Order: sequence, then C-alpha cells, then structure tokens
Amino acid sequence: MVDDYASAFFFAKHVFRESGVARGHFEFLSEYTTGLDTDATLSTSLKAATLAAYAHKFHYPALVQKSRIYYGLALHGLRVAMQSPTEATKSSTIVAMMLLGTFETLNCENIDSLSSTDAHMTGAMRCISFRASQILKSHHGLQLFLQTSWCRLVTCILRSRPIPGELIETRRHAAKYLPTDDPAWKLSEIMEKLALFRAELKLRVLCDIIKIVNIASGLDQELSALAENMPVEWEFQRILVEQDSELVFGSYYHVYPDLWMACIWNFIRACRLVLLKEIRLRAGNAPDVVLPVLLSRYGCSYRELDAVVEFLTSEICATVPQFCDYLQDLNVEVPFTKTDVPTTASVYHLFWPLLNAAQATSLDIQRCWIIDRCRNIGHTTGIQQVFALADFLETQEDIDSWVDRQDEEKLSSLNIGRRG
Repeated sequence: MVDDYASAFFFAKHVFRESGVARGHFEFLSEYTTGLDTDATLSTSLKAATLAAYAHKFHYPALVQKSRIYYGLALHGLRVAMQSPTEATKSSTIVAMMLLGTFETLNCENIDSLSSTDAHMTGAMRCISFRASQILKSHHGLQLFLQTSWCRLVTCILRSRPIPGELIETRRHAAKYLPTDDPAWKLSEIMEKLALFRAELKLRVLCDIIKIVNIASGLDQELSALAENMPVEWEFQRILVEQDSELVFGSYYHVYPDLWMACIWNFIRACRLVLLKEIRLRAGNAPDVVLPVLLSRYGCSYRELDAVVEFLTSEICATVPQFCDYLQDLNVEVPFTKTDVPTTASVYHLFWPLLNAAQATSLDIQRCWIIDRCRNIGHTTGIQQVFALADFLETQEDIDSWVDRQDEEKLSSLNIGRRG
C-alpha cells in the first residue's frame, strides 16, 4: 500500500532518530502516531505530509494531488478541534499542526508560501503554551516544544517580530527541565534577544545609531564567545580539498561529529550575519559615527568587518557537503559521525543559514554556487521550499525588503493605514 511506503520513507528520511537528547525534529512522532487509537486528524495530517514527501522525492504527481486531499481533510479536522479548548490543546492536535507545517514546506511553490508554514507553527506553539506545565514534564513533550520553538525563533528574527509572550513564558518553564548549559539552549537565548532587537528596529523604538551599533555588536560578541567556547565534543574538522569540485565552494569543507551540531553552528553564523548586516548598514549611512564604536568593540576597520562577513558565509558553505551527503563522493572517511540525524531531515535547518549567506556575500560566484546547491538539494530530497529559496535568491531582492513588502500588502488588504 502506497500510504505505508510513504510513511516508512518519511520516518526513515525526514525524522530525527531518538537519541535521548531533546533536540526537536519529529523524534517524538512515533510516540503519537503508532497504535490503534491514533487521533483521526493526526492520522490524516501524517498521510498528507508523508505522501507529499514521497511523491516529490520520487516524482509521482498523482500522489501529490492525493496528499493535498489529505491536507484539506486534516485542515477541516483542525478547524473543528479549535472550537474546543480541550481538543485544541491535545498533543495529537499540536503534532497534526506541525505535520501540516511540514506539508507546506514540502509543497512550497514560492517564498510567499512561508506564511502558511508559519501559521501552523504559530498555532502549535500557542496550543503548547496553554498546557505547558503538563506537556513539558515529559521527554517527548520537550521535543515537541523545542521543534516549535526553533521555528518561531527563526521566523521572528526573519520577519523582525518580537517573540510572543506565550513563547517567552513557555521557554522559561522549559528551562527547568532542559540542560541550560547546552550550546543549543544558550544560542536560543541569544536568538530571543536578537528577535527583540530586530523588532525594535522595525518599530523604530531604536533610532540612535550609536545605540543600535552597540546593541548589535554586543549580541555579535555573545555569539562569537559561544562559538569560541564550544565543548570539545562539538568541535568539527576543516578539510582542504585536493582538487576543485562543484560539491565544495572554495578550498575546504567541514565534517561534524553530528549534523545537529552542524545545524547549531550554522544558526550561530546566520545570527551573526544578521547582526553584521545591521552594523554595516549604519556604517554606510554614518561612517564617521560608527567607526569609533567598531574600534572600541572589535578593534577593527570596515574592511576587516567585511572580511568577517565573507568568512562566515564561507563557513556556512563549508557545511553543505555533509548536509547533502557528499562526503562519500569526496572520498572522506568519517567513522566518528553519528547517524541519528538523517541528512534529509537536517536540510530543513539549512534553509535559513543559506539564505543569509547568499544575501551577505559580495561574490557573485558564491551566490550562484548556493543557488545551484539549493536546486540540487531540491532534486535529491524533494523538498520544494529549496527551489523557492533558489528562485528568490536569483531575484537578488533583499530579504528585509521582501518582508516589508509582504507586511505592506497584508495591511493594504485589510485596508489598514489607508486614508479615507
């Protein structure tokens, strides 16, 4: 039965393996979807996501249409569940929302479709917050929370929105049950501050150039310190290439003990690129004002700051071979790497770093390489959002300009801000 094949494929390729560590990418899924008493809406959501993954990977247009039928049925089931506070906050309802978010990622036609994924993850986080005290007591509940938390943090930074109050409160509660000395948790705390900083910039709460650069450089230094003080087990190898290869940009690539660690390293780099973009923007508008701050904070000039940006973009590119399972093609022996994170599942966490790297680089050849790799990832995994990312990067539109344009269009459609 094709539904069974699709389900087996999804669990094998799109789901993190259970490792005893709460990371957050569907490790909990089998806990909620096995057994005879599986919720009907959850079961339908699972079929929508698994069929979409299978259909796009193996090019079955008829199955894509079938997955969309399941999606419609699941969406109806969720709307009914939302009418009951008891049903809305069930773990099965929350997991169903998350699966529909993944369905949107798998079927993403263009970058404008990101809002559909965001809507599902926003709903899931809100429902978690209503009964956080119960959900966060279990290992699987923590994994459930972390997956929605990572998605919301990235979305808020991307769209320059403050972290919702319910997420902040739920994060404080989750900290009681999670190892807060873990690099991933430390990063999430900095990302929370970064989202607030971006939101205050957009709302013009922050206007003073010196204050803006001081806050941005302070957060950047926190991220830099986190990277410099990683535990030994988080260290990666930097391997020089012996000959040119389209699989590698530049002269080297990275090998990590675990792909989840590579995800966190890349999020650190992506956050730094976001902050350095804000600093460089102010430097371009008021160089005489910003330079003294740079000298006191970094002890460097604009040119040296540009070099940091280029280094970070190259470091993100250097992770692509392992994310895309190219290491065997590069004849690399990596017996120490863990396999509880399938490469396809890890790719979901590569989109945002690649977006920031492509937007930050001044090298056309590097941007083109990223676009080419995105399309290659799309062909090998079937995840359609990567094609949408490649198409957007080809336009060379600034992501912040795109967000502003989307916000303006949304306000316009609601007739907000128009004069009568």
